Amino acid sequence: MKKSRWVLLLILLLGCEEQEAYQYTVFELGQNTVSPAGEPFGVRITGGDTIHVNTLSWTDSRCPIDVTCVRYGKYEAELELSLSGDTALVDLCNGDCNAHVEIMDSTRFMLQNTYYWIRMRSLLPFPNTGRPNANQNISFEVFLDND
Repeated sequence: MKKSRWVLLLILLLGCEEQEAYQYTVFELGQNTVSPAGEPFGVRITGGDTIHVNTLSWTDSRCPIDVTCVRYGKYEAELELSLSGDTALVDLCNGDCNAHVEIMDSTRFMLQNTYYWIRMRSLLPFPNTGRPNANQNISFEVFLDND
């Protein structure tokens, strides 16, 4: 009975394939990315390393396209960016963001002693009262800080 447990465990271990932690589209540094809202993506940097971008949360409170609103609304994303064990958390906002200086559509972050910028460019399509937030694509751009 004990031998059969070990044999079963060995079979299970040999049959398991190691899964890559990040399986998604990888874009080039400076390239405008377009991916489904909330989906992770990668940005390849000089030297072949990849900055992994994971959306921790995102919200879209913009005025639906088929409604007349007093305020535009906004869309926000909280992102985790990581590179070789180094992590940065950023909050981005586009639209009516109440003029919070620390929350904007772009921000500077540092990974592995190098500064980068990330810009949240667009979230399309706009909400619609019949289909709020249906199949939205969010666009980001990550580029090297030349300062």
